[in-house]
Amino acid sequence: MSIVFPKADVTIFPRGTLHFELNVGSEEANYISALNSQDPGVVTSSVSILRLPLRSVATAFNITQQAVKKLDSTIYASATGLKKTSKSGCVPGRDITVDF
Repeated sequence: MSIVFPKADVTIFPRGTLHFELNVGSEEANYISALNSQDPGVVTSSVSILRLPLRSVATAFNITQQAVKKLDSTIYASATGLKKTSKSGCVPGRDITVDF
C-alpha cells in the first residue's frame, strides 16, 4: 500500500502495525509522531524477522536460505546505524533499493 499525503495531512497506524515513512518530495518534510505511552518500545522489524527460523524466512519471502543469510549480514543490529540521506538521495521515481 502506498499513499502520498498532501501538506498538513495526518494518518493513524494501529498498534503493532508494521509501517514506514519516506519523503518522496524534493523539499524537507516535517514529521510528528504521537505515541500512547512514554515508553512504547521499539521492535526493529528487519532484525526481528531475521531472528525467525531460517527456513521460515526463506519460504515467506520466496528466496533461498543463502539469500536470507546474505541479507542478515547487511542489516544493522540497531537503528543507531541509520543515517539521514541527503535531499538528492530521495528523488521521485528513483530506485532507492539496494542489491544484496
